[in-house]
Amino acid sequence: MCIAILNKKRILKKEVFLNSWDNNPDGFGMAYVEQGQIKIYKNLVNVEESYNEYLKVRKNTRLPVMLHFRISTSGKKDMENCHPFYVNQDLVFCHNGILGIKTTAEKNDTRTFNDIILKKLPSDFLKNPAIKNLVTLAIGSSKFVFLDSQGHYSILHENKGYWRKDTWYSNDTYKEKSYSFDYSSYWTTKDDKIIGFDKTTYPRTYPSNKEYNVKGRCDYCGNQFEQYELDRLDDGSMACFSCYQMLKENVSEQYGLDRTWDEGIHP
Repeated sequence: MCIAILNKKRILKKEVFLNSWDNNPDGFGMAYVEQGQIKIYKNLVNVEESYNEYLKVRKNTRLPVMLHFRISTSGKKDMENCHPFYVNQDLVFCHNGILGIKTTAEKNDTRTFNDIILKKLPSDFLKNPAIKNLVTLAIGSSKFVFLDSQGHYSILHENKGYWRKDTWYSNDTYKEKSYSFDYSSYWTTKDDKIIGFDKTTYPRTYPSNKEYNVKGRCDYCGNQFEQYELDRLDDGSMACFSCYQMLKENVSEQYGLDRTWDEGIHP
């Protein structure tokens, strides 16, 4: 789903950083202000190096630091598609969610939205309530975090994430990963076993009526749903109906109509 983090002053525990990386392993990015200029750091492979760089930045500034850990849903897994992105020289942003926008195999939805929408707006558009509201409507249930060269931040759909002390998280993937299986869909009758996506077998259990009402979270937009409203994808992630449809459309655009979502081409 990705996770966007706005870290105001406190140093994040290494456990939080490692969990965010493990749960969102397709690229780390960080934006911070240094002498009135926005700097961006990105790393695709080295978590220890990334955390050490974060510590160095955090200890040298009292201004907010933006962090982003990516899960790829469109575009390549490369530095160019790794958040954050410059809107202009005085403004950067990162994104958690999926945007209903046409993408290519090369460029993800966030870069595309930045290029065709955000970069064409006035440089101070966040100070204009009407434009800010239009952008908020355009991104659906996604969450955007902006940071400017003065250290001021703005979070669109801030209420869909949550604050822990002085740090805002767009979802809870900074916590240790937990695994669950949809017992209603993925089981075989042979030897009365459930077969998970990793081909490990589990004894079959039947959920009680109370368990049918357990809340779940979409791994792409980060919003909470009833368990029956979520679909499990081939990689084990959970998607709500809206995100499932957007993922399906993105894959169809990238690979053509002759190779479909149902043939297993999932991001």
